[in-house]
Amino acid sequence: MKKKSHLDFDDITFGSRDDKDNVRKNFLLPLNNPNGTSVSWANSYPSVAIDGGNAGYSCVSSDTPETLTATITKGAVSDKKTFDITVKQSEACEIIASDEAILGLIDITFYNGDSYFQM
Repeated sequence: MKKKSHLDFDDITFGSRDDKDNVRKNFLLPLNNPNGTSVSWANSYPSVAIDGGNAGYSCVSSDTPETLTATITKGAVSDKKTFDITVKQSEACEIIASDEAILGLIDITFYNGDSYFQM
């Protein structure tokens, strides 16, 4: 059996019901391959926060294209491969943005030691 020597989308573990064109949840990136290579990751836009092999999804105001770049290294030799994904706007993010906008319109002023919390 031939060992796999390259990365492809099958190596990325997307959240349930997600894929490269529909990212709505955090996902996992491979950090090594069976052939002894190591992989590090970078991204083009802050809609995905990468920490090692963990990729954290961020709320976006509209569907956002993102390019993930894998740097594949074995010994002193390295190569790069890009993966284009789409981070989707989600309903939950729309609710959060709406709530933040509403809260931004509220101006609460306290006088003479008054506080929001009542005893």
